[in-house]
Amino acid sequence: MRKSDLKAILEQDEISYESIFAEDPEVLAPLVRELAKSEDEKIASGAAYISAAIAKGAEGLASELVSDRRESVRVAVAGGLALNSSAITPTISTLLEDDDVGVIRFAMRASARILGDPFIRARIVRISNDQSLPQALRTEADKLLSNAP
Repeated sequence: MRKSDLKAILEQDEISYESIFAEDPEVLAPLVRELAKSEDEKIASGAAYISAAIAKGAEGLASELVSDRRESVRVAVAGGLALNSSAITPTISTLLEDDDVGVIRFAMRASARILGDPFIRARIVRISNDQSLPQALRTEADKLLSNAP
């Protein structure tokens, strides 16, 4: 796959990520690294999602993207991490502290399978108890905690 091929896929209204994930992650990694820096928010978000979802070759990129100025890119990282079981904890913990409620919501959903981690669980408990956050988000955190192992 070439950068132009991946960019063309990410520009589509309906993206088939399955076809992208079928590619060799080590070939994808440098492409998504470059496209994640795009000024086009749709392309950058798609590349961020892919970078978080693939483990091999994209180490570090997702953790770099959690500080992107665009909420859509940070949400995409959280969404991609839900598919990736390796090295999720440090990146998710950063996203759980985000200022954007949407980013926090996606990060909570991505953290569901690692709630056994005491640090992550503590962050979800903090969200559940934080009266400055919207009630819907606190309720979602409560549900996540009640369904945890």
